[in-house]
Amino acid sequence: WCDLTKRIDRASLLFAYPAELPQTPPELAGLFSRSGDDSDGALFSAIAQRVTDTLKGISQGRPNTEIRIFVLAKMDKARTKVLVSRRYTANHMIDAAKRWQDGCKNIPTIKIRQFGKEKGRALWAVPLVPFPDEMVWCLNTVWLRGGKKVKKNTPELTAKLIHGFSMDDILSLLLDGGHEVKRLALRAIDAMVRNFLSLVLMIGKENHSARVFKIDQKFAKQSLWLPSILGLLLYKINIEGGHMSSPAFLVGRFLSLADKLHLKYCEVVRKNSIPPQLVGNALMSTALQEPVKALSMLSQRILPYQAWANTLKEGEEIGLVKYFLKELGELSDKLRELDIPLQSTEEDKAQMLLGYLAWSEKTND
Repeated sequence: WCDLTKRIDRASLLFAYPAELPQTPPELAGLFSRSGDDSDGALFSAIAQRVTDTLKGISQGRPNTEIRIFVLAKMDKARTKVLVSRRYTANHMIDAAKRWQDGCKNIPTIKIRQFGKEKGRALWAVPLVPFPDEMVWCLNTVWLRGGKKVKKNTPELTAKLIHGFSMDDILSLLLDGGHEVKRLALRAIDAMVRNFLSLVLMIGKENHSARVFKIDQKFAKQSLWLPSILGLLLYKINIEGGHMSSPAFLVGRFLSLADKLHLKYCEVVRKNSIPPQLVGNALMSTALQEPVKALSMLSQRILPYQAWANTLKEGEEIGLVKYFLKELGELSDKLRELDIPLQSTEEDKAQMLLGYLAWSEKTND
């Protein structure tokens, strides 16, 4: 069993066990929630491997061995309610654990600047695979701008918990398939885009400068789960791998490169006077709704930065600036050949955010 209380808005316990209990009950619940004494975080893959090995042992010679899963929640002082009751074969759960990890890896290379365990030391962190209860927590978090500024031109973000998705929903994403799961995945993408856009834009801006965007440590892991969740949700609607050449993904990449060119312009021409939002960052909200309109607006706003870059003849930044121009030109050619939608679908929005966050060795070092 495992305690879901930290991730769900009420006291809840999840139980998972085989219909025929062996003498030593197996630890199957680890597949659904990180152990309470493991706050620093064993990787999901390591836990999933242990659970999978256990399931293989249980199902050896009995592939249809039934695994029962249920969630109990405290409704009030007097009542406890069964929120979830499910049954699957051991082999089905083994396959589901693999698909969950495959889905979370359905993303481009992404690295996010974060502080490590050593105080004051920043590093590039890679996305993590969330446990199902951590995904519930993410989907029920909204990031809002406001409050005091963390530093000049950087407003504080506040994470607020809301109601929207249940553990039952996420168990469906983990263990089920079919049309209903696709509808659920699209609803989850819509929630992630709306609720996490402010965080993505702040992370993107700071990443361009190899800086850490400081957020409440309690929520810091959410920025590392976000790309994996988007990849998983795309995977659940059968969009795999190829999304990294889709029009929406390339629009996200284009906006990111525009930011990097704008940043260099501000560092050199404006003597490190950097605005609250860079040019691509400022247009992301528009692009998520109307990508053609956003690109049209960008084509005008980027002109002074392109003109400066084209005339730059010397300086330590010249190599990188010319690289940005080359990449922007190549992306422009690719986008010109593609059918860019006038209105973005939910899957377009997820791909665009992944494109915006995608890592480039040359530009992020």
